[in-house]
Amino acid sequence: MSVRVLIVDDDERERIVLRYILEQVEDVKIIAEASNGMEGVLLAKEKKPDLVFLDIFMPELSGLETARNLKGFTEPPLMVFVTMHSEYAAEAFKLDALDYIVKPLEPGRIR
Repeated sequence: MSVRVLIVDDDERERIVLRYILEQVEDVKIIAEASNGMEGVLLAKEKKPDLVFLDIFMPELSGLETARNLKGFTEPPLMVFVTMHSEYAAEAFKLDALDYIVKPLEPGRIR
């Protein structure tokens, strides 16, 4: 059974890098990508991912606001923050983040 993943990041280049890394991981299926938090919440409602990779700073809703919305789901997905801003880790973990990865992305860390 594959882990169904949603990527939410406003930086297309960062989404491409993360997608490439995740495509190399066995049993991971990328089901959708969003370029902002609001789109991420809507896609998560529709696609029901197991795991969401979230950036912190995005238009519409920040990654933290997006996570708060996702936590309200009947079956919330697991969340991993992927960002350049290490100072939000404590707040992310208060939202039950599975992990907090500081960019630049390293394939071993993502796996």
